[in-house]
Amino acid sequence: MTELFPPIPIFACADSTETVHRFEQIVSKIRLDQAPPRNHWWHVPFHLTGRGIMSRPVGRDMMFAIDFDFVDHRLVINTLAGQTATFLLPGLSVAAFQERLFTALSHLGIQVHIEAEPYDLADSTPFAEDTTHAAYDPYCVNRCWQVLSQVGLVLEECTTSGTPSTSRSCDSPADRRSSRTPSTR
Repeated sequence: MTELFPPIPIFACADSTETVHRFEQIVSKIRLDQAPPRNHWWHVPFHLTGRGIMSRPVGRDMMFAIDFDFVDHRLVINTLAGQTATFLLPGLSVAAFQERLFTALSHLGIQVHIEAEPYDLADSTPFAEDTTHAAYDPYCVNRCWQVLSQVGLVLEECTTSGTPSTSRSCDSPADRRSSRTPSTR
């Protein structure tokens, strides 16, 4: 039985989460390259699965999806043509992860071009040169994913409460909701 919100040893897991964060940025940047842009960057998020997180299918020339499997601790690339490439995540530096990912994509006939450096992190070492971030503790990564999955379920429940979705920016009088009867002036 999995705990609803298992404790995460934050300090023990910090190095692993920093490494995986950079792995995820590389995959997100591939989505930026391959997916048509959408407002609010809705074309780059990951989606929770029963085994980890996944990108949605993308592709300019060949449709593919990239999944992080945090149960077996591997990256899986699946194409619409039925091809699959996979490699294990533990033991990889960010530079090695990028190299393996781009090699796997190339073997599948997929060419991508990304801005290969971290976004909004204190360390701006280009991914191809980052051998510092190489920690991957399967226990920590799995725990973080379990908590993220539970939080994801809670957030899904909150977003499906029946309330109409609206940003509330630039409200017009016709858009405001009120229990008062509108005036007839």
